[in-house]
Amino acid sequence: MTSDLPISLQQLAGAGQAGLELWLLVLAVLVGWRVLIVDDHLRGMLATHLGDGLQLDRLQMLLSMLGGAVAYAIICADGWQHALAIKELPEAPDSLLTIVAGSQAIYLGGKVSRNSLGGG
Repeated sequence: MTSDLPISLQQLAGAGQAGLELWLLVLAVLVGWRVLIVDDHLRGMLATHLGDGLQLDRLQMLLSMLGGAVAYAIICADGWQHALAIKELPEAPDSLLTIVAGSQAIYLGGKVSRNSLGGG
């Protein structure tokens, strides 16, 4: 039995996957642009009060959480790439948990010190 289709189903599936990945990337860029640049949803995220300036404990927590999320997503993607059927998420490495927990402790320490000084 010969196929009259000009492309195979595997090629069609690959094109569909590439199109979906491109669509998700464009969507992520648009949402990120809107949240970070256009609207002011993140105002006050890195400072207790608007106009106070950048607080480093908040910045390091944000960066470590984003970095940890990206690192874990890479671990998950690598696991899914090598396994046919995944029934559960892979465990996060202890080093990743230590970094994120330490970052949270630094943030909470800064928050406690600001509250004890009356800064909020």
